[in-house]
Amino acid sequence: MLSLPNSEFYVWLRWNETGKQIAEEIIDLLGFQPYEKSINQGICDLRWEAKDFDSAVQLAENLKYYLDMPEVLLVKATGKVAGEREIHTLGHLEKFKLHSSGQPLR
Repeated sequence: MLSLPNSEFYVWLRWNETGKQIAEEIIDLLGFQPYEKSINQGICDLRWEAKDFDSAVQLAENLKYYLDMPEVLLVKATGKVAGEREIHTLGHLEKFKLHSSGQPLR
């Protein structure tokens, strides 16, 4: 059975040429590969495991520079603290608008 990590951080990117370059830069900056990568409707979801919630937040905070880029839609850390799920969101989905067809606006 697949189990999700207790703590993780993730990045959503528009999956175009610039988004692909940003993904490579982020992976190089972090120094390790995501445990999961999926692409759906032109959006790439990259997820990395962290040892705990504080580490997930710190690693996500290291990516703040990328939030001003239009290809970066979301940077978020999640984890369990004292048995409760915590969420730390750095980006937001205001940049993520969909056509009625479900396709992302470019």
